Amino acid sequence: MDITQTAASVSNVRDVARQVSERASWMRIDTAAIDRWADGIDPAEIIPAPMPAELIFKGKPAAAARWALLVDCLNFFFWTPEGEPWTVEYRGRSWRRYPALVAALRRAIDRDAGWLSPQRWAGASADELEEVFAGRGRIPMFEDRVRILNETGRVLLSRFSGDVQNMAAQVDFAADRIALLVCDAFDSFRDIHSYRGLAVPILKRAQIFASDLADAMARNGGPAVTNREALTAFADYRVPQILRHLEILVLDSRLEQRIETGDPIAASSEEEVELRACTIRAVELMVQALSDRRGADKPAWMVDEYLWYHSHDAGVTNQHHKTVTWYY
Repeated sequence: MDITQTAASVSNVRDVARQVSERASWMRIDTAAIDRWADGIDPAEIIPAPMPAELIFKGKPAAAARWALLVDCLNFFFWTPEGEPWTVEYRGRSWRRYPALVAALRRAIDRDAGWLSPQRWAGASADELEEVFAGRGRIPMFEDRVRILNETGRVLLSRFSGDVQNMAAQVDFAADRIALLVCDAFDSFRDIHSYRGLAVPILKRAQIFASDLADAMARNGGPAVTNREALTAFADYRVPQILRHLEILVLDSRLEQRIETGDPIAASSEEEVELRACTIRAVELMVQALSDRRGADKPAWMVDEYLWYHSHDAGVTNQHHKTVTWYY
């Protein structure tokens, strides 16, 4: 499909999320809880999720742009069904889950800068990636990560001459259009699902790539990525978890029990689509409540990062839903 055709079906993530939330049978959004949250929080606390200094990439803009795509093409599914999570050692520290992915890739590039090359991604073997991801335990969905890294390299070379900045320049470095272009170009980013006759675009990884590219360009002197405020929440499994903790997302008791006991929630099922779409809608309502009740202008991507970061707090004891997917 070309980008103009894709735009017709995936550009209005917010509106479709609202439609799903209005039809949802497995959950509801408690607007009174949103108001209580907005009244009780210090808006100054809502800041982007911090990244440890050891994991921050610094380099030329073109390399930083490739770095953002490398991380985000592999940024999915870090929970393990049982036992300790996959752990990586880097610069004297142990890293788990998403930070472990970043640490493993930083370690690989420290050893061999060729890992920033799309040619390397396109031809990477399973044995090579076993070495890249070596640690305690094994990174989940390893075979899918090999396939997706190969695909990302091939598409970047064939469609964009291997240049991530060139890709972003085609849509004038606008964050929402970058997300749309990535969704169109790379199968693994095409996070669109069917729900009661609706095509439901979620675009978690496509949107988070646009957001991460904005950070990478700002940090490394590249072209400014504009229109970041157009991005929605990056609906995964951690943000619904903390929304349930805050009693903003209220689930049917049967679904709540399934999640708490660790029963899998099938990818693209009604329950899973509702969890993610209602997350997007809830964050939009939280953004609006902050504006209306506190006079605070906090975009959805920043509220999302704040919620994601605090979903790891010790006080958040409810379980996240467990879905096997490369979309988040």
